[in-house]
Amino acid sequence: MLVRCKPGLCIDVEPKAGEEALFDPAEPLYALIFLVSPEDNPGQHLRTLAHIAGRIGEEPFMAAWRSADDEQALKEALMHPERYLSLVLSTEDKTEAFIGQTLQDFKLPAESLVALIKRNGQPIATEGRTVLREGDQITITGNTAEIQRLRKMYS
Repeated sequence: MLVRCKPGLCIDVEPKAGEEALFDPAEPLYALIFLVSPEDNPGQHLRTLAHIAGRIGEEPFMAAWRSADDEQALKEALMHPERYLSLVLSTEDKTEAFIGQTLQDFKLPAESLVALIKRNGQPIATEGRTVLREGDQITITGNTAEIQRLRKMYS
């Protein structure tokens, strides 16, 4: 769950005796992230937590997080720019090949996937039977090399 407080939120928490404060209570917090995972897959939880912690520590994260204007932009702020590609499907460019395809028929490199779809300004479910339409904004995630190759092909 992602929670953003645009004006910032100050939380006054006293550290336990002998412990150092995790953050300055006078400085506002702009991002609260609650990560819940199933008990049977703790490795996924730890990988996700490590990714989020690494991304938040990067210089451009907070500017992207605070300026995001919708849910998709918030999610993209958490991703490394070299690991995702956002495209708007159009009959006027090479993305036309995706229009009318279902996600299950959508041909992407093996390690890539369509993580987000925004249609008419609203996020929609990314299910195998979802049919892509002109004007859809799709966000594809994958490894750096695959995203670079897709960027050259479709951007």
